[in-house]
Amino acid sequence: MKSLTKRQKNRINACIFAALTYAAMREAMGFLLGWFMPGGEMLRLAVNALVNFLALFLPCLVILVLEPMGNRQLRLRPCKKGTVWFWLPVFLGGGALVNLASLLLRPLDHSAQEILPGGLGPMGMVFLIYCVIPAVGEELLFRGIMEGILTPCGKGVAIFLPALFFSLLHGRVTQGFVAFFTGLFLGWLACRQGSILPGMALHFVNNLIAVVEIYLTQFASWELAAAFQWFHFIFWPVAGGILLVKGIRRGILKREAPQPESPGPFTVFTVPACGLTAAGLLLLQLMGNF
Repeated sequence: MKSLTKRQKNRINACIFAALTYAAMREAMGFLLGWFMPGGEMLRLAVNALVNFLALFLPCLVILVLEPMGNRQLRLRPCKKGTVWFWLPVFLGGGALVNLASLLLRPLDHSAQEILPGGLGPMGMVFLIYCVIPAVGEELLFRGIMEGILTPCGKGVAIFLPALFFSLLHGRVTQGFVAFFTGLFLGWLACRQGSILPGMALHFVNNLIAVVEIYLTQFASWELAAAFQWFHFIFWPVAGGILLVKGIRRGILKREAPQPESPGPFTVFTVPACGLTAAGLLLLQLMGNF
C-alpha cells in the first residue's frame, strides 16, 4: 500500500480543520440558540432554521476563503439525465437495510425521538430545517469541499475520510452508523458522476422520508404509520435490487480505467491528528447518548 506524501498529509490536515470548524460553529450556534430562545413557535423555528443555515454555510465560507475552489473541484455541475431516478431506489433500498442493521446499536442510543410541531406553517419550517438545509449544506461541505480538498490523496481517501467525519458529527450512535454508509455511497456517487447535485437530491429525499415517518408516528393512526414503515423497508430494497441487477447487466457499473496507485483509505490514520480527532469525536458522540 502506498504511503502518504507530505502534500497529501497536509490535505488530510486541511480536511480535519474543515470538520472541526464545522463542529465548533455548530456548537457555538447551538449555544446561541439555547441562550436566545424567542417566544412563539414560528419564531423559534425561524431562528432554528437560521442557526442551522449559519452552522453549515459559515464553515463552508471560511474554508473556501482559506482554500479557494472552483466549480470543477466542488463539482457543482449538472449530471447525466436519469442519474437521480436510477440511483434513488438503490440508495433508499440500501439505506433501509442499513437502518435495520443499526437496530443492533439501539441500546447505545438513549436520545429522545424528535417531536414535530403540528400545523402547515411550522411543518414548512421543519421541512426547511431537516430536509433542505442539510441536503444542500452537508453535501456541499462533505462531498464538495472535503472531497475536493482530498482529491490529490486518491479516491479511497477522498471518499472515506469525509464519510467518517459525516458519521462522527451526527449526534446519535445509530444515526452515525447509518450516516457512515450513506456518506460512503454519496461520496462514491459524487466521484463517479463528477457532480454533487445527485447526492443533494438523494439526501433531500432520504431526510424527507424520515420526517414523514416521524410525522405519521405522531399524528396519524398506528395502522398508517406501520404501513408506511413496511412499505419503506420492503419496497425500496426490492426495487433498488432489481434496478441494480439490470444496471449491472447493461454495464452501468462498468469498471473505470485503472488509476495510478494511490494510498488506501486507512492510511489517513497514519496522520496523528486524524486518529486523535476521530477518537475525540467518537467519544463525544458516545457521551452524548448517556
